[in-house]
Amino acid sequence: MDDADGIGIIRHHRRVSVKGQRERLEEDGCRVILELGPKRGQYVREDVIRLVRAGTTIKLLHTFLLAEPSKTARAQAKRKDLLATMALIEKRGGTIKDVASGLDTADAEKRYALIALATDQLARDGQGLRNARRNYLRKGRPVRAWTPSEWAQAEAAWNNRKLKTWDDVKAMLPEGMSIWRVWRAFGARDK
Repeated sequence: MDDADGIGIIRHHRRVSVKGQRERLEEDGCRVILELGPKRGQYVREDVIRLVRAGTTIKLLHTFLLAEPSKTARAQAKRKDLLATMALIEKRGGTIKDVASGLDTADAEKRYALIALATDQLARDGQGLRNARRNYLRKGRPVRAWTPSEWAQAEAAWNNRKLKTWDDVKAMLPEGMSIWRVWRAFGARDK
């Protein structure tokens, strides 16, 4: 298969610019690049599918860009749409290549890896894996792990009947431990 049979597809996406997609596809040796979209001069997916014949390679920066973008569609509907479009292209004898990962549908093992990658990216709305992991790690305050000696100190302060006010108890707790946390661990205080 030569580069003459490669059709590049770009589409506007908020995380991947059209210009960046075009540059990466040109670096990959793609001479024909079609832009999908609703505007005049842009193509629809059905036009691209009609262009596919045996031996044609459809190149995309990320395969998830092949799915119809819809803000109202659920992730499962987008996944189903992506897989249906990929099946139509393959049924006509074409292959799909993800330029960013280098995976294509020509080999069965790579095909399954490509589908897994595309559905994962589609579920994350095109957010990169590194960025998704970083955002996962940033959610909320980190949980503080208390040592057994700190818990013993907190329990002694909590059960000390000489301490009459909450401020007195809080002063005796380990640094950073709240009264709410101790109440949750040991229950209500006896008076």
